[in-house]
Amino acid sequence: MLHKATSIEVAFLFSTNPKIVMKYFVYILYSEKCDRYYVGHSDNLDRRFDEHNSGRGGKYTARCKQWELVYTECYESRGSAVEREFEIKKRRAGNILKI
Repeated sequence: MLHKATSIEVAFLFSTNPKIVMKYFVYILYSEKCDRYYVGHSDNLDRRFDEHNSGRGGKYTARCKQWELVYTECYESRGSAVEREFEIKKRRAGNILKI
């Protein structure tokens, strides 16, 4: 199982330049209850994770409120994060974590 990381840990782990503050996240959630993955992006990972688990994160994640954060990446721009999100979403569910 992958490490469940907080946004602070993620920013530290994935920062390639310590002078750059990275603020956009691509994340993968997994629900054991529904056996489903969800890929998204956000500028506030902690808030977005709470929204998904409270049923306020969108229709897809509302029915499986027991999500676990299994993977994150950080980006300097929203455009880069969105591009990466769609790149990951193109994969089949079984290959989604083969990053």
